[in-house]
Amino acid sequence: MTSSTITSRPIHNSSSKRRASVLGIDIGSSATKMARMERSLGRWTVTNRLVLPTEEDPDDFESALRDGLLTRQFAVLKNRPLSSTQNCVCVLPRSVTDFRSVDVPSGSDADVRQMAAEALREHFEDEFDQRTFQTWIHSESASELTTVSCVSIRNSVSELVVEELESVGLKCIGIEGHPFALAKACRLSKTGQTENPIGLLDWGHRTTSLVVVRNGTPEFARTFRDCSGANALNGVADGLSLTPGDARHILASVGLPDCRVDAQPDVIGESIQRLMMPEIRKVSDELQKTLLYLKHHIPRLMPGRILLMGGMGCVSNLSATFENRSGIETRPWELDAQSAHRSDPAYASTFAISAGDDQ
Repeated sequence: MTSSTITSRPIHNSSSKRRASVLGIDIGSSATKMARMERSLGRWTVTNRLVLPTEEDPDDFESALRDGLLTRQFAVLKNRPLSSTQNCVCVLPRSVTDFRSVDVPSGSDADVRQMAAEALREHFEDEFDQRTFQTWIHSESASELTTVSCVSIRNSVSELVVEELESVGLKCIGIEGHPFALAKACRLSKTGQTENPIGLLDWGHRTTSLVVVRNGTPEFARTFRDCSGANALNGVADGLSLTPGDARHILASVGLPDCRVDAQPDVIGESIQRLMMPEIRKVSDELQKTLLYLKHHIPRLMPGRILLMGGMGCVSNLSATFENRSGIETRPWELDAQSAHRSDPAYASTFAISAGDDQ
């Protein structure tokens, strides 16, 4: 493990030159997604992917790891290998990763990092020496101060993940910070390949967040209050008397009604829209608050486009609903690759960490 000093390296990386196309593992609160991609003739192809549902939705992820959460979840791989490679890179749930930014006086990189370390030590108090940090200095700041952002994780959590994966024959060579995984996913999408600020709306099972990426680097992140995909999914499942699995399928296959004027009536879609609308309003309201804050306080980070990611990003026509409510072009994330799985926003982070830095 790396030490708890301020560093610009990934949260955990056992190799300074990680090769591309390793096994990507996105460990979420409701499921663990795994995928492997290969690059040929300048194009990516998804060669395999797998989702392992989580039997429990743990409130304390670290305690669940100590109880063998991943060992039980990965037991199926003994009879169903996903990939020939044993090397993997992981992204962990947001519940165990911390994102924050601090403003310090401008100076040399060394001075800025030292001042940022002192500011972060005050934030974490007694826990500072038990955490590993991934930090980056913003290229532009709004004043004479310099903004430094960081993603951090407790060493005990990352060590448990490495040990658990080793117990099932996988060698974890890296743990990626969640905002960086989303930023890499943005670069894998044709609509995300821009130097201008772009918003990544990640509507996941337990949490929802907006990450603003500029020049390929996450510059801003905010987790929305009381917004989860589970609430929307359960509302549809209960309203239509479906299992959560069937509800997830109908959201992806039918989704919301087509909002075009000449669209045909869609009774099922209208029922889904009615059941989802309370959660859509909550996410939309939080998005509007965040965009308003950026517009007035950090205008250089005001996104001109939003990409929808996460499990709820798979809901058909959801991006059009957000676009109508926000006034900003919104599209579901899509992998710029020759693959049948390219249109799957739920796998955005998984594909990104499998591709690694060779993008």
